Amino acid sequence: MKSILKKAILPVAVFGIAIAAAFATNNVKKEQAQPIYTGTFYYQDLDEYDCMDIEVNLDCTLVNSGVLCTWQEGANLHNVYAKEVDDNSYSCSIPLYKRTVP
Repeated sequence: MKSILKKAILPVAVFGIAIAAAFATNNVKKEQAQPIYTGTFYYQDLDEYDCMDIEVNLDCTLVNSGVLCTWQEGANLHNVYAKEVDDNSYSCSIPLYKRTVP
């Protein structure tokens, strides 16, 4: 009885654990995904109180990574934003974040 248990059930249990671990790893990778932002970049111009668009290529995402995406203009470091498509306001409304995972 013990040898049947070891020969039949033990391999099935090990295989089941391996499958569960594979699914758990896949879910963690999906949660960490930070797709690159491909829209227009903006910064808040404090002199003109306007949300100004900039033509730069930055590695930013909309997913909160905990680190704001920035752009340097001379000695000034600006936070980078996105705007709603139909947003005609003067303020930048959507913060962008640095991508920390590919």
